[in-house]
Amino acid sequence: MSDFTPTFLTLPMEIRLQIYTYLYPSWHSPPPPCDYSGIASVCRQTRQETFPFVLGIPRYFSDAQRLWRWTSRGEPKDLNCISDISVNFYLDWISQFWALKRTPIDISDDLVLHSGEWWEARYLKAVRPGYLRPASTWRSFFKTIKTITNLIKSIFTKRFEDKRKSVVVSTWETFSCLRRLQRLAIAFPLPLRFTMNGSPIVYTSPVDFFHEHQLILEMISIACPTLETLTMANSSELLNLSCLANFHNLRHLSFNGKFGNSPEDALQVLKSLEHLNSLTLVRSPPNRLLERPVETNFFITPDIIQKMNPLRSLSLMHLAHQTPSDFLSAPMLQALANHKDSLRSLTIDIFCCVDGDLVAQLLTFISTSHLSNITLLLRIPKHFARLYVQSYFPATIQKRHACFVAPKRPDIESYPWISEIVILEMRGTLK
Repeated sequence: MSDFTPTFLTLPMEIRLQIYTYLYPSWHSPPPPCDYSGIASVCRQTRQETFPFVLGIPRYFSDAQRLWRWTSRGEPKDLNCISDISVNFYLDWISQFWALKRTPIDISDDLVLHSGEWWEARYLKAVRPGYLRPASTWRSFFKTIKTITNLIKSIFTKRFEDKRKSVVVSTWETFSCLRRLQRLAIAFPLPLRFTMNGSPIVYTSPVDFFHEHQLILEMISIACPTLETLTMANSSELLNLSCLANFHNLRHLSFNGKFGNSPEDALQVLKSLEHLNSLTLVRSPPNRLLERPVETNFFITPDIIQKMNPLRSLSLMHLAHQTPSDFLSAPMLQALANHKDSLRSLTIDIFCCVDGDLVAQLLTFISTSHLSNITLLLRIPKHFARLYVQSYFPATIQKRHACFVAPKRPDIESYPWISEIVILEMRGTLK
């Protein structure tokens, strides 16, 4: 009789889980060619064991409607395994909020806290009163008649149609299904303020959906209490950062750094997030078609960064060639010095030319820091190419790379001043 050959299922559960973790890493880049590897096809038991790991793979949804349909078909126990998603709130989804504002709706004061209808009533109370009409007895009467008529039609057709849910209710139900969500990336639509030579073309005042942005973020903060990473693209310049106050487990925040409330209030909100130790600020190129007076909004300043809770990671990205960067300045370097003991990761990518004195101060700061991860992409004057950058790596960095790269020809043709600079690439990791 032949000896029994141990199979995969005879391995201890702990070892099998480690194998699944290796096959389905939560941060899988690039995505696997198939969500199911061969091990998931062995038998029913392996399929059941690997399914939570498959659901844990990051997922992208091109619009909010797709996310809503996907979650509505899922089982609650399976949706609890979803931990990382990216979704676009395109204009067609946001426009449904506008339609809701123009639809006569009876706002009841007797609603369950944090229910879909409660969020809907809160939104309608926040928008301009001109969009709302008070409830009336006649409208309630006609509403009852319409309900009875629809019921009779459904009886004859042998089909009962569900009441169409509003966009607010759908958004709330979508995220309330994702209770274990840990990482979320949201792309909002750009504001609709089109100008030509300073004169409005379409809208006489900004329409940048800050009510909608704020409502969506507030709903997510209640529906997804375990969220640790929040990335926002095109967030409103009028966004009140108080909508982040309920993200009690938030560790990393990425946005454009602009907000509508006062800097004092913004600092208070950021400091109240006790676990927040990683910040990414992204400044996109200015769009001349989307203009707003500078004094109508605020942005994250070096003073705010200096007074925040100790940061372990900071990323500053200024993606505009012609606009000077306020990210890399003498006050910002002073703010970084306040986080010197805790800061372990630093990423700075500046598209515009950086003053040589600031570069020298930054390199001096890096050389005396405790960083274990460095990424620098700086456009600096050509004469700094003689600088021996390798000597500025801190002792904590083991794997080092530093070089100077000439700008590409298309960039020189678009911006002639780029021919007078070089690009400093400085990268380093612990191992």
